[in-house]
Amino acid sequence: MDPAVGTKRKRGTKTTQPKFYAVRAGFRPGIYHSWDECQTNIKGFPKAIFKSFTTLSEAQDFLQSRPSASGAVAGKATKWYGVQNGKQPGVYRTWDEVQAQIEKGAKGVRQKSFATKQEAEQWVVSANNALASGYTDTNVEEAPRPLKKLKRNDTTAYSHTGQSDMSLVGTTESGAVKIYTDGSSLGNGQEGAVAGVGVYFGPNDPRNISEGLSGTKQTNQRAELMAIIRALQVAPQDKPLVIMSDSKYSISCLTEWFQKWRANGWVNSSKKAVENQDLVESAVNILENRYQSNISKQAANSSKPPQARMDLNAGKGHWERGSAPVKFIWVKGHAKDAGNEAADQLAVAGANQAKELINIDDEYF
Repeated sequence: MDPAVGTKRKRGTKTTQPKFYAVRAGFRPGIYHSWDECQTNIKGFPKAIFKSFTTLSEAQDFLQSRPSASGAVAGKATKWYGVQNGKQPGVYRTWDEVQAQIEKGAKGVRQKSFATKQEAEQWVVSANNALASGYTDTNVEEAPRPLKKLKRNDTTAYSHTGQSDMSLVGTTESGAVKIYTDGSSLGNGQEGAVAGVGVYFGPNDPRNISEGLSGTKQTNQRAELMAIIRALQVAPQDKPLVIMSDSKYSISCLTEWFQKWRANGWVNSSKKAVENQDLVESAVNILENRYQSNISKQAANSSKPPQARMDLNAGKGHWERGSAPVKFIWVKGHAKDAGNEAADQLAVAGANQAKELINIDDEYF
């Protein structure tokens, strides 16, 4: 039997001995000393091959036994290929897939290999952002309906069918980039709950996100907040944004409640510690830094005196000021809104993927 498959162990046989986690096929094949490190290198990798051992020599033997199923040689970093301006720009795993996207005689097609998926995504997104100034001012309602079934991001290339698709869903009438965010928690409020995050920019947009929620608290509220944080991290920093969320809680946290919480030392009206303070603070800091960065850029290119630092107690709409404002809009969940449904599907897929990894850990470790 292939050692990657292993034999399911009975409960209660876990040992306190140190473990060595060998990753034969993953983002960076090698030997790791903790499950967290191992998980980082296999989560989202198609057909990852890995196993734990109690001795270093066994782990080394497993790692060097044979090449991975994807063709990567054990011990060598795998490659991610980015394609700009091809038939379907996106991130791909094999050179054959890349060649299929490059039409003979086509002009302006670019491809580049990277050591990590994130670097490849950022490179592809840089081309999409360059198209932003050419977006059509069209509402998301005109976008094609989201896919009925979304495959996990670890088994499909991010693809983009061209500027026309991006223009359909990418902006509002005012020219702002429109983003849908959502969170999902399987078994929310119960022991063993698993949450996921979804961010939707548009059909086949490489900036779309579907991933599990990190941390031990796997609640729906935390997933909703993290989805907004991830959207802010990926979105262009110098363009107006409209973030569509079906979480009134998250929107209230980031537009109203945080002001009083911060002034009161992060305790609520009941004199109790604010729930999810870490995520609320993180999102607020990103928003404030975004505002200040754009103000500084404006000042450097203008003879006018710089604007005063943002007053965080100025009211509900303070993020909607400056050259790259951020507006939060509540959308009713599960009401046949195409963007909201797509974000929900991405969030559920992220939660399911995280759940699968937990099940793998229970079975083999």
